[in-house]
Amino acid sequence: MNQFDEIKILNNNFFNYITYEDNKIPFSFITDDFELNLSKKRLVDFKIAIDDGCTIQPVEVPSLKNIFNKLKVESILTIEELYTMQKYLESLQNMKDGLLGRTEYEVNELFLDLVSFPNILRRLSSSITPDMEISSDASSLLASLRRNIERLKASMDSVALNAQKKYSEFLSDTKIAFKNGYSTLAINSTNKNKIDGIVTATSNSGNTAYVIPNEVLALSSKIIEEEEKERAEVQRIIEELSELLFSVKGELIKVYNVALIIDRTYAAVLFGNTYHGSIAKFSKNIVLKDFGHPLISEDKLVVNDLSLDEKKILLISGPNAGGKTVFLKSLQIAAILNQAGLMVPSSYAELPIFDHIFFLAGDNQSVLDNLSTFSSHVRELEKIAVNMTNNSLVIIDEIGQGTSPLEGSALGVAFIKKAERTNSFLILTSHYEDLKDYCLNNDFVLSAKMVFDEENLIPTFKINYGVAGHSFGIAVAKKLGMPEDIITDALNFVEEKRSDPLKQNLDLLNKRLAEVEEEKANIILQKQELERLSAKRQRAIDSVQRQLSSLKEREEEIIEEHVEKRIEEIDKIWNKNGKLGNFAEVSKIKGELNKIIKPKEEEKPKKGKKTDYQISDNVRVLLTGQDGVITEKRGNKYKVNVGGLSLTVDADNLELLPNNAPIKKAKPTNPIDRVFMPRADIKMEVNVIGLRANEAEEKIKQYLDSCILMRYHRVRIIHGVGSGVLQKLTWKILSENKNVQSYSFGGEGEGGVGATVVYFK
Repeated sequence: MNQFDEIKILNNNFFNYITYEDNKIPFSFITDDFELNLSKKRLVDFKIAIDDGCTIQPVEVPSLKNIFNKLKVESILTIEELYTMQKYLESLQNMKDGLLGRTEYEVNELFLDLVSFPNILRRLSSSITPDMEISSDASSLLASLRRNIERLKASMDSVALNAQKKYSEFLSDTKIAFKNGYSTLAINSTNKNKIDGIVTATSNSGNTAYVIPNEVLALSSKIIEEEEKERAEVQRIIEELSELLFSVKGELIKVYNVALIIDRTYAAVLFGNTYHGSIAKFSKNIVLKDFGHPLISEDKLVVNDLSLDEKKILLISGPNAGGKTVFLKSLQIAAILNQAGLMVPSSYAELPIFDHIFFLAGDNQSVLDNLSTFSSHVRELEKIAVNMTNNSLVIIDEIGQGTSPLEGSALGVAFIKKAERTNSFLILTSHYEDLKDYCLNNDFVLSAKMVFDEENLIPTFKINYGVAGHSFGIAVAKKLGMPEDIITDALNFVEEKRSDPLKQNLDLLNKRLAEVEEEKANIILQKQELERLSAKRQRAIDSVQRQLSSLKEREEEIIEEHVEKRIEEIDKIWNKNGKLGNFAEVSKIKGELNKIIKPKEEEKPKKGKKTDYQISDNVRVLLTGQDGVITEKRGNKYKVNVGGLSLTVDADNLELLPNNAPIKKAKPTNPIDRVFMPRADIKMEVNVIGLRANEAEEKIKQYLDSCILMRYHRVRIIHGVGSGVLQKLTWKILSENKNVQSYSFGGEGEGGVGATVVYFK
């Protein structure tokens, strides 16, 4: 079994819907960008929902292919097939229940396409038992027949005993014997004709005849007759249940595809969460953070990073068993899982959409085709070279294996140049020194090595970029017990080869690059620690600020309590009609309240009092303390525009602002000013659900005017979802109101798209 078969089995374990194809075809490989992006969007939304606690109760549904074919031609189903359809309907209901109320777009879209059949489900559930038999609850007639059959069977013993007593003088044995399914009497053969009944068997000696008394025969016939009625009723119920499914066969078949998408997407997230996967973003680059092989247990897994952008070619070197092949297979799996619409085994991922993913690794020797390792290797390389494009991912482990190092390096260089021409992603591994030197000296190739613990001679399975690695073959051979004389000769040979000044310089350069990479890794660790401390400091600052804010709020609450007590005194001054009784007394108490609140002193313009005002005069409305402009004069009454709101005010309640002073913006409402506002109970939200459009329009406009007068900053209008008419009307009214600063749908806990939150200027 290869790695993809194992991964597929693990993924399929999360399926509830089993299809005929599940064990017949490999992972789907999606190359269409629209289809893949849609799959990713569903994956993203389902992951959000599942991480938020969304669950669908699992119900295993076998393949429905044959059942759907029978439904199409309205062929009566078997009890087993009816039970399978019951499980299918149960799973649909569980999906509806599990996804109800989810606001994630793709989850909600699939939820809206789901159809459940609660009435048919109840009928099937009450009619079929888990043992796949028709339940007595399926019909009253069936229940009655079964009770009658049980009663008749229970009376069989007493009928047999009565017959035994009746013919006791002819018995050869007092025990009732069961022969051919009947209760029989053992009679001396010479007396068998004296018994009213049928001989069903005789003993081996012929001395005893086993007779079924007529009384037993009559009762057995009655039981058989009732059982026939039972079978007929069961068949009638099966046909009735089948016809119920025939009536909705189109919907049953159609919604199956929706359920299958939900099941597969839900399973993909559950499976992805087992290896802490992420959903890859579409990109022209390959970026994988903390990625590894999903089949390696978490306690043994070593993760790595990979980033290929302008440099699309990577050569990895290092010792055998150092992790090169696992790295390549992890990359291959990540790319294939991504294009199968599954989560990638990494904490963060960006991947292109590949048209082909080529992977060549291991010993490709073909005994049947009489091909050597090298010949088989070259045949596979030829297939890749012919088909690779600018959208291909090519992964080759140990390129040029099976031939001389020089020729193997030459093949590697040729493939690198081919990838450069086709602009393909190419990832190679090799031990060949010439190939490593070529890659280090070309800017368009990224070199890397698998880090090896030279002191303990063990691999770390971590990758280090920007350097080439040694194979450490002689050192490993020594550790494994190779004779000392062989090790010595091998080391001497290597030393002679490395005496070349160019080789020495390259080795020195590699060593220095390795040191730089180590310093870089240390800097990254220091940066992460600094970020951690900085975040800790910020959390401490935020905590202090929250405490200060809490203290301030408590201070304001105490002030509010004092103010409210004084407001109660003002309320006593109002008469029953809600008009001011003694304005001087109110002013006195208001002054006392101002001392409690201690507002900032503001310079007030000197007011000029007169009773005759002109249009365009800037005035102050004494009752509310708001400034406005006179727009119309009607005798002793004036219309004043206050922040877009038109008020009709008596001349006595107006005060001219001297020297045409600019109109002051309204101050935020304080507890004192509330005394002089209209006494209406204006809430922070209004509900227009159920109103006609004209009624809703009038109510919303009146509500907005009142909110402006009350100087509210933020309110909510509840219009529901429905057909969208009330929502559109609400937004039209808000767009035309000059006092509205902004508006949007409600957030979580605010009604969502069924409500609009409004902010005033």
